[in-house]
Amino acid sequence: MAELQWIAGAGSQAGVAAPVASRRKRRDATAWTVAALLGIAVLTVTFLWLRKPARPVETIQLTIPSITPQYRFTERTFVAKVSPDGKQIAFIATPAGQEDSKGMLWVRPLHASTANALEGTQGARTPFWSPDSRRIAFFANDELRIVGIDGGAVETLARPGSAAGGGAWSPAGWIVFHVGQEGLKKVSASGGEVVTISKPDPSHEEGAHGFEHILPNGKQFLFLASVVPRDSRPLHRLYAGSIDSGATTFITELSSKAEYLEPGCLIYAREGSLMAQRFDLNTLRLSGEPMLVAGSVFHFRPTGLSRFSVSRSGIISYEPATEPHRLVKVDGNARLLEELMRGKSFYQIRISPLRDQVAVSVVDPRNGTSDLWLYGLNRPTRIRFTSAPGYEDIPVWAPDGASIYFTADRKGWPDIFRKEVDDASVEGEVVVTDGSQFPTDISPDGRFLLYHNLVRGSESTSDLFVLPLEKNAQPYPFAQTPFEEPRGRFSGDGKWVAYQSNESGRYEVYLLPFPGPGLKIQVSTEGGDLPRGSMDDKRLYFRNGRKLMAVEFTSPIGVGTPQPSLVFESWLEFPQYEVLGDGQGFLMVLTDEALAAPPAHLILNWRAGRR
Repeated sequence: MAELQWIAGAGSQAGVAAPVASRRKRRDATAWTVAALLGIAVLTVTFLWLRKPARPVETIQLTIPSITPQYRFTERTFVAKVSPDGKQIAFIATPAGQEDSKGMLWVRPLHASTANALEGTQGARTPFWSPDSRRIAFFANDELRIVGIDGGAVETLARPGSAAGGGAWSPAGWIVFHVGQEGLKKVSASGGEVVTISKPDPSHEEGAHGFEHILPNGKQFLFLASVVPRDSRPLHRLYAGSIDSGATTFITELSSKAEYLEPGCLIYAREGSLMAQRFDLNTLRLSGEPMLVAGSVFHFRPTGLSRFSVSRSGIISYEPATEPHRLVKVDGNARLLEELMRGKSFYQIRISPLRDQVAVSVVDPRNGTSDLWLYGLNRPTRIRFTSAPGYEDIPVWAPDGASIYFTADRKGWPDIFRKEVDDASVEGEVVVTDGSQFPTDISPDGRFLLYHNLVRGSESTSDLFVLPLEKNAQPYPFAQTPFEEPRGRFSGDGKWVAYQSNESGRYEVYLLPFPGPGLKIQVSTEGGDLPRGSMDDKRLYFRNGRKLMAVEFTSPIGVGTPQPSLVFESWLEFPQYEVLGDGQGFLMVLTDEALAAPPAHLILNWRAGRR
């Protein structure tokens, strides 16, 4: 202001002619005044801009469709994963119109509406990204493989066997994965020797290590140890492991896998919700109260499986828990006769010997476990048969209808129990031993229990065993090979057992004389599973995709060559079915495709406003 007053008084114009000085004085005064006003305006705007509150970063949620004109999601143990740079998403799907084919890897840019299939990845499962977001590792045909997202040759890194699955890729170039009860392994992303870095500790009753997740320093990783006490239900412990030394640090007991979200949070599932809790990378300690991330996520508590994934970019992907099933009656042409129940998730169904009730294992969406219910077939009744907090599944009626055999994890790994129908308080142990036991049928005379035993190990197998239902009897193997032989059923006369086996490379249905020995008969010819007999033993049904097939026995079983024929093709997938009776149709569990394959849900900037 003082300088402007000085200029206005011609303080700087000495020696200039009077008329010129007068004009220059007016001109200079005007220019300086404008400049001053502009300066004041700039300072004012800058001051107001700096004081203006910044626009808050918003949490954004979006979905990637699971069914499009291009593809359909198929992998049920894996959620779509966002690349570390946050630009692309990888998932397993079948091409549209080829739902019966093996799933393959697809990659879709998040900003695009179409996806690209990666050739040579048929049969892929549990894929995971490289740190630079340019390659994807996956398992297929018992091998660990790598493929570039731009296509090209598929590279095989290791052959860890069928029990291998899951994995994580560190910035230092190591891939960490688990192999059944053998524990956690590592292999260089450029190939080389597979090295064991942790093993389940029998002294702590550990059964398996898995769900590995690399921490930001690239040298440590999270993993979940499944603990299977002999006389109580399974639980899980979360550890941090060292890729270099194999040293482990206990973090907490947790019923779900966990992954790290910058800055400073662990994401995990609890009672069907996706949660976040503060986590210090230096001390490896949790603190504070858990915070809700999403209200519904698929979670199977017995194994710790949760369908979510956290990208290094901070994007969370997850699959919500759904209840996609309907329990219906259909006739021999797949026409709907009656709907008994909808809006649930059913694992197994079994019709009572009197054909008046059906035992159903109904899933609890909060933790993925199931309870047994009895539904009336002739009148709308519902009776809860089991209510323990753990896993109870696969009901098998005794021939007299007085009791039900089922599997439960009350003593660690699933074992077989028996409960009275009229007095549910009367219960007893039937088969309690190593591995996992699942009942499949009881002989028509009530003397033998048929069950399959899942052996836990590097090469998991499922063999058929028989237990004579008499005091102090011991089980013995009935169909035991290096392959899988689950889901056995007795014929009506008790002289044959129908079962499925993958010894040919895919599941086919076979008949084997009981109690043996004898040569087995292949029933299906182009794939088949879930064998079911008719009441008069004249037909054996089995499933092939959405097709219900049957073999007619015009001669005694074992005479002639069985020829499968189509009964009907269902308009929806049916994961379970039972024969109601000759001429009465079938009881089926139908799957709502849209609910069974929900879209991939993505959350961006979840930490916004939660610091």
